[in-house]
Amino acid sequence: MNSFGPLSRTEFTISYTDACPSELIHNTAHPYLSIALVNFWNVDRDQLRPISQFKKTRGSDRKIKTQDYIIECVEKGTIIPLGVASWNERASVLQSGRVILNKYGLVPFTDDLTSRVTLAGEQISYGHAVSLAWYSLALAMFSKNLSTMAKFEHKKKAAILIDLLPGDNVNFRKNLKIVNYIIDNSELGEFFLDSLKEHQMDGIGLAYGMKDGSTKAIKEDYEFTVTDWIAQSFNSLTLYEKFKLGKNSNEFQL
Repeated sequence: MNSFGPLSRTEFTISYTDACPSELIHNTAHPYLSIALVNFWNVDRDQLRPISQFKKTRGSDRKIKTQDYIIECVEKGTIIPLGVASWNERASVLQSGRVILNKYGLVPFTDDLTSRVTLAGEQISYGHAVSLAWYSLALAMFSKNLSTMAKFEHKKKAAILIDLLPGDNVNFRKNLKIVNYIIDNSELGEFFLDSLKEHQMDGIGLAYGMKDGSTKAIKEDYEFTVTDWIAQSFNSLTLYEKFKLGKNSNEFQL
């Protein structure tokens, strides 16, 4: 994967991604996983009130009010997001991750998600490796969408700013290291190369967003919080449709 220094919107197309309920799907019994990639054509910060992350917004009423406010901002054009979102069944996600790890011999195959394996020089559970393999696949698939956005913006470079993966921080980036390793040592790297060639780009990189030397401060930026809400809302819609829930359900309202 490409490595870049400080990112500037004058040079880069910058998109944001988030998954729900978690990138590490092996740790949850949630039946579906949703993931979104969002680019922002406009964010009028001076005209916006603070927007907290979904999980920090307590209670259904507050969540619905925040969602309605985001929709209002989109309709007014004070926030203009453009992107894609997708869902998959948990079982399919785990199977896809297993296939990638097994096909490229990244770790020995096992049926036990709790077994310890070594990947990119790091000791993690097999389930952890499976989740990161699927996440790497999702990012590789998104590279085509991102390169199309970059072409529209007449940019030669692009970056995906990813939500801080569980367990990582500004000084400890084990999970991001593993994601890059999986991409570089599998056919997933070809996805990125094909995306670069298609629109004659110089590079696409993955990174954690940082502000004032911290990955926490930037999580409250509008681009990150709105991406979080889009992923959460898409997941709620998925649950509403798959479980045929009523219109009075929280899933339908969110």
